[in-house]
Amino acid sequence: MSAVTNPMNRPLGLVVGNDACRASAIATLGRRGFCLDQTNDPYQAMQRLCRLGRDFTCVILSLNGLYLEELRMIAAIKTHLPRLEIWLSNTDGRQAALAEAISLGVDGLLAADGLHRIGAGVAHTGQKPAEIVAKPTAPRRIPQAPPAVATLSPNEPILTADELRALLEDLSTAPVAARLR
Repeated sequence: MSAVTNPMNRPLGLVVGNDACRASAIATLGRRGFCLDQTNDPYQAMQRLCRLGRDFTCVILSLNGLYLEELRMIAAIKTHLPRLEIWLSNTDGRQAALAEAISLGVDGLLAADGLHRIGAGVAHTGQKPAEIVAKPTAPRRIPQAPPAVATLSPNEPILTADELRALLEDLSTAPVAARLR
């Protein structure tokens, strides 16, 4: 019996990046049975997703082919096509872009050995990871500051009007070089 897969049953992915970066992603996913569409331009990729988004199962973004500002497409895809998985490839040396992509809701990384899920079980909420925190089980105790030597009421000025005026006059007569130190 032949091991031929019917193209109609194969998952369809969209690979976004330059030719060299797309080649490794296409080879890796091709071995996994994906049928792949490809483009160099992230804006053209968004057009395809707007027209044919329901046909795709995943989008692979090469970080070498995107500007940091273009990563906003991740949030747009997650908002309008939430069932679509977004995977990153070529992440070496792109730590800022990788961190931004993760905060925007990317699902995982594509490496030569396959797909590695990093966003498993976390729904995209539009919040940065630092904003998504579990509520503490016990309230935190804030240590009290040591008592001040002189107690001031919250609305009481630290300097009198005459002291402030004298300080400002001293600053205006000081040489410019002395003020810059």
